[in-house]
Amino acid sequence: MFMAQEDMLTVREAAEALGVSDRSLRRWIASGLLNAEGSGRKRRVRLSDAYALRPTLQGPRRPNELAELRGRCDELREEVSRLEHALAEERRLNRWLSAQTGRAA
Repeated sequence: MFMAQEDMLTVREAAEALGVSDRSLRRWIASGLLNAEGSGRKRRVRLSDAYALRPTLQGPRRPNELAELRGRCDELREEVSRLEHALAEERRLNRWLSAQTGRAA
């Protein structure tokens, strides 16, 4: 079957698009997880096949993505903690204000 050249990626290009190593991509081709045309260094992978595989991958897409995600989780935890403290302080002040207003009446 004929494929337009722009629809095909080299193994390296497909690996970069998926955020994995060339070696992993070659193993997936050998195991049948990913279809490829050609042989040896001339293997080509359809762009659509490479992107169709991406959602099935587990873990980070780039080597540093896991560290970035952990850092973002830490930032979000700190933000939640800050907001919880601010809410508690606001409630404390509202109780105090209510008590002061009740005494004045």
